[in-house]
Amino acid sequence: MIDFYPAPSESGACWEAFLADLYKRGLQGSPCELIATDGGTGLHQGLQIVYPKTLLQRCWAHKTRNVLDKVKKIDQPAVKRALNRISHAANRREATQAYWRLSARWRKAYRERWPA
Repeated sequence: MIDFYPAPSESGACWEAFLADLYKRGLQGSPCELIATDGGTGLHQGLQIVYPKTLLQRCWAHKTRNVLDKVKKIDQPAVKRALNRISHAANRREATQAYWRLSARWRKAYRERWPA
């Protein structure tokens, strides 16, 4: 754990204050190439202000759970394996191919929940 900060909410302003304090105390992020987050909008906003040059990525564990919550229980093991092929791909090309395979397989079954 780096630090903790009791805050009234997870707003962008609260996250910005927390991150700015870390920055002022020396956590300037220069060697950091990527920050993975849970997808909270307030954290994302704060990171864009305090660490604007650092790439952001959604945490795959959170993303997988969110996707699995949207599919039928019977489909969850197969969808989870397909998501795992994306997140554990050796490179971007393989990840993209795995995404398109997942999309081709599941888009019709979950048309109302699938992004266009």
